[in-house]
Amino acid sequence: MLLGDYITLMPSERAVVELLETVEPDEDVIEACRRLKESGYTLALDDFVYTERHRPLVELADIIKLDIRTTSPEEQSSLIGRFKGRGTRFLAEKVETWDEFRRSLDLGFDYFQGYFFSKPEIVSDQDVPGHKLLSLRVLKEIFSPAMDFRHLESLIKYDVSITYKLLRHVNSAFFGLREQVDSIHHCLVLLGEAKIKKLAALIIMSNLGKDCPEELLVQSSVRAHFMEGLAPQVGLGARDQELFLLGLFLNIDAILNKPMAEIVGQLPVGEEIRQALLSQEGELGDHCRLCKAQERGDWEQVLELSDLLAVDPRDTANLYLQAVETVFRSMQNLTSE
Repeated sequence: MLLGDYITLMPSERAVVELLETVEPDEDVIEACRRLKESGYTLALDDFVYTERHRPLVELADIIKLDIRTTSPEEQSSLIGRFKGRGTRFLAEKVETWDEFRRSLDLGFDYFQGYFFSKPEIVSDQDVPGHKLLSLRVLKEIFSPAMDFRHLESLIKYDVSITYKLLRHVNSAFFGLREQVDSIHHCLVLLGEAKIKKLAALIIMSNLGKDCPEELLVQSSVRAHFMEGLAPQVGLGARDQELFLLGLFLNIDAILNKPMAEIVGQLPVGEEIRQALLSQEGELGDHCRLCKAQERGDWEQVLELSDLLAVDPRDTANLYLQAVETVFRSMQNLTSE
């Protein structure tokens, strides 16, 4: 692909050309990389270990990726100090904990890959702030089985932040409504109770996650839409709202920095979903694991779980891409308003 210039079929402003450590830096490879650079492509070196023969590639690279599991902090610091002055950016791979993230940040890394954002940073005796507890209570009320139309409207109107964001979102280009929506009652009439509940849940989650990395909220939203789309594929079409919430809450522990066991009792979900959130076991636990495997690109587990749940893995791949697209378009339209 590299030597045949096939990469130029992809747009330079949206593609990063990543060279694996197995690519031999011979003259043909270096010349191909030079042509790509001249055409405006971003070059990244993966699992990088420096030798003098790699120098021509280093001089062309925009991003150097270092596996923090296989290189020492001293090696990382030496490489960053040697090449960062040229404008090269460094990416830390396999960052699994907050301590590793902070250490990598202090060393001068620019980018970080790993699951550290998805793990709660538990601070001893730290309570969930009162305004977040209130948001959880509102969320629980909104999804109460006995909820009626008037009560739902009054609950949403009670929180100015939810009302503002909900009206802004509904009036964005994402929904393409022909008329201006100017009240919660109007929202409910046009979109219906189920859609309003989901939108309110997403907005409340964004309020809960104001002081956490934005990527966690994006991930939660993608998971929610994926799980909702998966429901009819696995014979749970009537429970799509439940699966939406299950996906939404999969990393609520990281968002609130509290153990999942301390949070689940305050969530608007039934016992089966609580158990899936706590242990990710049982049938719903398998759905959670499929969602995470699809997210990570763990294709072996995707195939295994797809077979277990009697769903076509091509369908799960399409569902995940649709979820990503839905969240992307929603964010894009809100940003452009």
